Formats: sequence, structure tokens, C-alpha cells
Amino acid sequence: MDRVLRKEYNMKINKSKTKVMECSRKKSGEAGNTRLRNGVLKEYCYLGSKITNDGRSKEDIKCRLTQARKSFLNQRNLRISNIDIGIRKTFMKAFVWNMALYGCETWTITNSERKRMEAVEMWCYRRMLKVRWIHGITNGKILNQIGERRSIWLNLARRKDRMIGHVLRHPGVEQLVFEGSAGGKSGRGRPAYEYQQMWDAAVT
Repeated sequence: MDRVLRKEYNMKINKSKTKVMECSRKKSGEAGNTRLRNGVLKEYCYLGSKITNDGRSKEDIKCRLTQARKSFLNQRNLRISNIDIGIRKTFMKAFVWNMALYGCETWTITNSERKRMEAVEMWCYRRMLKVRWIHGITNGKILNQIGERRSIWLNLARRKDRMIGHVLRHPGVEQLVFEGSAGGKSGRGRPAYEYQQMWDAAVT
């Protein structure tokens, strides 16, 4: 890569500032032979999203939900009972949900991640009503009291549909990646859950 940059673009790689990450299910070991001082990364943050070397979205989802909880606790107005509950719900969807769903269009979400997201949603509603788990009130009663339904997953699905429609309407590399399939033989073991599988399940 250093030769290509020098020859075609007249650029030189600064080895002291360059890091490498091999994003693949099967590690070839070629990333460790680059002889860079910083070595090989397992994860890094890019534009607010956490990229891991296994190509999954689990760590990024955990990070976004943690930041959403912190954003909720920083917004003291969401927990003040003398403010109308409708206004507080609007503020929560504007401040907290946008923090939790940042970059969700590219996530591959399994059932465990979906349950984790819905748990954060109910956590916010319980803090708004000042109801603790020791009170023994079910989630259904909480939703009736606050006049809402589980909607964070619907919001996420709406964002994904909007992004997928945009990709499919414009032919290019993105559409080829989304509809195409990788060549070669599949590896041993259970196949990883793919983005298009999640989309097909949501559509059907």
C-alpha cells in the first residue's frame, strides 16, 4: 500500500500515526505483518460509531444505549413531575432516542439486541413515572399509565426502511453490495446473521 501511494499519489504513510484493523471472520494474519508501531486494532470509533474487527454491531449498540441512558439522566426536566407528561415524552424522543438510534440504519440486530433496546425504552418510562422495579408494576401497566406503546423499535424500522429505499432507488456500488452475494465457499459453523436476512424478516 505504501508503494501504491508513493507511486500514484505521491503520498507517504506516517507509520507512527497509522493503525490497522482486519475486519473479517477469518483472520489471515496479514495485518500483523505491516510492521507499524501502533499494532493491530480490535475496535475503533469512527464518526461516533464503534467499528469492531468481527464486523458485528453488538458493541456499537451497547455504546449507543449507554450514551442514551446518560443523556436521559443529564436532562433533569424529563424527571420533573410538574411538567406535562406529553411534553416530557416529546423531549425524550428528541434528545434520548436520537442519541440511541444514531447510525442504526446500518445495524444488524439480533433478538438479544432488540430486547436490550426495548429494556432501555422501558427504563426511561419508569424513570419518568418514578416507578422502581421493587414496586412490582408490569411493563404493560407502565405503558398504559404513560399513554404509549413500545415504539423505539418501530422508529428504528422506519429509519432502516427509509435508508434501504434510498439505496435501492439509486443504482451504484451501495445497491450492488446490498443485493449482491460474496463469492467462494462458506466457512464452517453456523452462518452469521446478515443484514438482508433481518430486512427480509421485517418485510415478511
